[in-house]
This record gives sequence, C-alpha cells and structure tokens, in this order.
Amino acid sequence: MSCFSGDYQENPATPRPRHLILLAASAILAGWAGASTNSAPKPAHRILLISIDTLRAGAVSSRGTVNIDALARDSVVFTRASSPAPWTLPALASVMTGVSPRVHLATGLGDRVPERLTTLAEALKRQGLRTAAIVSSPLLGREINLDQGFQEYMVFPSRAGESPAPPPRLADLASRWLRGHPKDGFFLWVHFYDPHTPWEPPPGYLKGMEPPPGMGPRLTAAEHLGIRLGERVPSAAEREWMRRLYEAEVRWVDDAVGSLMAELKRSGMYDGTLVVLLSDHGEEFWEHGSVGHGHTLYEELLHVPFLVKLPGSAPRTVDVPVSTASVAATLLDLAGKPLPSGYPAARSLVPFLRGGTLPAEPLLSTGLQRVEEQEAILFGGFKLVRWETSGRQELYDLSRDPQEKTDLSASSAKTVQEGTRLLDRFEAESDRARKSLGILRRERVPLDPEARERLKALGYVQ
Repeated sequence: MSCFSGDYQENPATPRPRHLILLAASAILAGWAGASTNSAPKPAHRILLISIDTLRAGAVSSRGTVNIDALARDSVVFTRASSPAPWTLPALASVMTGVSPRVHLATGLGDRVPERLTTLAEALKRQGLRTAAIVSSPLLGREINLDQGFQEYMVFPSRAGESPAPPPRLADLASRWLRGHPKDGFFLWVHFYDPHTPWEPPPGYLKGMEPPPGMGPRLTAAEHLGIRLGERVPSAAEREWMRRLYEAEVRWVDDAVGSLMAELKRSGMYDGTLVVLLSDHGEEFWEHGSVGHGHTLYEELLHVPFLVKLPGSAPRTVDVPVSTASVAATLLDLAGKPLPSGYPAARSLVPFLRGGTLPAEPLLSTGLQRVEEQEAILFGGFKLVRWETSGRQELYDLSRDPQEKTDLSASSAKTVQEGTRLLDRFEAESDRARKSLGILRRERVPLDPEARERLKALGYVQ
C-alpha cells in the first residue's frame, strides 16, 4: 500500500477557516523581507526542494518507487496532502509564495506571479542562503516571475525546439551544483518534468512489456492531446498501456531522485540537509471520464505526495489533511524566519514536524485550465466542488467515498450550506488579502511566438 494512501478521517465538528488578520501591504512585505526571529532552535541552512510534475499520490510505493520510499522512511510523510490547483503554474506559484491561487491570480496561460509577492527564494536569500533552481517545464520560464530571489535559475526548455530535460540530466546538474557548494548554506529547487507527457521512458523501465496493436513504446504530447479532446477513443487495452507508460516514467524519475540522494550521502550532506519532496498535481486515468490534468478538482488531480526529511531525521506519518501551499511558511519557519503575523498564507506545518499536531482546517483548491472555473473546499471529511459560472455543486464524503463516485449534494443540504459558507468566506478573505498586498488585478505577460511554440509542442496550446 502506498504511504500516501488511506481513508479520510471524518471530523464531526466542521472547522472554520483561520481569520486572515490583514496588515498594510508595506508592513507585511517588510516583515517577511527583514524581520528575524530565534523561534527555531537550529535554523535549517541547507534546503533541497524536489518537485515532481504530474505525480499522483497513488503512483508512489505501489509502482516501484524504491528511492522515494527510502526517503519517506527518513521523513515526515503527509498522507493527506492536497494541491491548491490541478496544474503546474497555479500550484507551484502557491508553493513558492504561500498564498492561494485566489490571491496570486496566476491561474491561466500568460499569467505571472505578481512582483509584489515575496517568494520563498527571496526570503531565504535575505536569510543568507545561496539560492538556485534547476527546473524543467515550459511553464516555469523567467517570464512568470518564479525566478524572483534565485541567484541561479536554469530552466528547460529555454528556446524553441528544445525539449524538457530528462530526469537523469536534471539529477546530474543538481549533483554537480551540490558538489560546487560543499560548505554553503543553500536553497536548491529541482523540478522534474516527467512523468508529464510525452511519455517516452527508456525501454528498461517498461520491464519487457509490449504495447497493444496500434500503439508503440511512447506516446507523444500531440497523441495525448488528441485522446483528451476526444479525437481518438482508446480501447481498454490502450488505456491500460497509457497507464503503464506513465508508471514507467514514474520509475525513471524515482531513479533520478535516488541519484540525487546518493550524491547527498556521498558528500556527507544528507543528514544535515532539509529535503522536501512533493508533486504539483496528479493525473487522471478515466476515473471521471477523461485523462490528463488541469480540468477537474477530483482527488486523482489534487491528492499528491508530500514528505519532509528533517536534518537528523525524525520520521513519522501525519494523516491530517494539509496543503502543499504550506511549504513556504514551513520552510521559513525551519530556517528561523517565520512569516510575519497576519500574512495571508497557508499555515506552517512545523508542529507536525516536531512531533505535535494541529487541528484540521478547511483547504481550498481552484485554478482550472481551459474549462469553466471551479473551486473545491475540503472540510470535515467532505469535499464540496462549486462551478463558478453555472453554480453547479457536487458534494463527496471522502471518508466513505474516497474515489468520489457518489454526489451527495441533493441529499445533504446542511453540509452543502456549510461548504458554501466556507467557500464564500475564502473568497471574501482572498479579496481583502489582495487589496492589502496591492494586487489589484491579474498580471499578464504576452506569449511571444517562441514561447507559444514551446507550449504547443507539449500540448498546452492547441
């Protein structure tokens, strides 16, 4: 069984969102940028953040991820981690800033993270850490502003005709970087693009499996897009082969993670390095009638792996639902620089890391791509999904129905009302947060022809 699986625990007392005590934008940003604290006894000075694109929680452990599993045995594993969005840009924008997609508004192609938001890298650089990013995704170019605070920012693809970097290359580049900074305090972010499409794992990861007639040992982004758009309807055998290709890519990335951990151990840095591993979002394989990601807020897209290996190791399992948007507050807390009181970000998870606990609180996810906007609230073991334009609603009892097969919205009016109140409150608090931070509108960056071609080649632009 995956260390990231399990049933939701229903809480009969529905928690309320924490009140966002919003300060003036200048005071909030100054507090993050300059304030220092001694709340953490031994501030982390070496931090490695590994994000893996499109890795659903159920693909870990059960699909042969021996290296991620080994890291998990040394880590605090959050089994009920949820992404704030079902695709890369809004999800990682929340990881790096700590705020909801409702606040940063980088939820569509051509959006960028507001410059008024301080990123995790900026805050850690001001703390004296060397900051570097080695990332592979056409959605993580410098134009979206997630390079803010990084002294080094290497991104693939960087030009038209270039492909995302394969996992071994990223691991090798990250290992070289680590060897070049043996005595530095650092924050290094490595983002693996696989197991995102195109699915083209090396033959050895297919374990001798043969594709069904009409398919080969790889699936291009264009072929995947055609299936997602309904231009081709795959058979049951073809669907299963697509899943096998995906799982082979998961094993490919797992080996790259293992290579990176081996470098930390070889250099003597493993024990003293804070390692965070997470996914930006999952992937659907027809659980709700489609394939891919970005188009729904069901658990196959939102439930993600999330683990934290502390310096010195203190492994445990946490079953309370948490958001990966908590990464920013958690890492700053561990680095001895907690967020200023009242900053409208997801809470720090440090109490869990130190053997304590926190009460469950509602979690918001939103920011769909290419379809009608939706928002989902996870509360008390339930999830309410609301469509922004049509007003359609669905309610699921995740404690009894983790695969979200039975919509209870017609028979559970009081629970729907509670979820609706929570969503309305989040919207109102997000509006106040944006005004306080000076984010008055969505920030856009024009897609130049070269950027558009890179996105089109990988299925993001039709």
